Amino acid sequence: MKRINIFAMTDYRQPGLGACHVINRKKYDTETADLEWKKIYDDDDLCQTVGIALFRKKNGEYFKYETLFARCSATEWIEPTLSPLTENQAKDLTEKYSPEDYEDIFGEVEE
Repeated sequence: MKRINIFAMTDYRQPGLGACHVINRKKYDTETADLEWKKIYDDDDLCQTVGIALFRKKNGEYFKYETLFARCSATEWIEPTLSPLTENQAKDLTEKYSPEDYEDIFGEVEE
């Protein structure tokens, strides 16, 4: 199966193409926040390719940016979503999708 780089389809780092949302009276903007990591994986059960990224705002708040690309019935781009995360949610997400980046972001953990 050919790997699809869905992050290349919407390069949120190019001026004017970023995702910016106001949620609960707070601004979440991929152009001004720091990208901690991004991953692309195939979800064969749902027949889609998923791109997920963790961002940290200058004030330390985290948010998730997720994009989906349906592969099976028809080639279909699904609107990206942006979701605020607590620090614990950001840690859980990093443990699941980017464990190699965990200590760089959140500090050393016990063995």
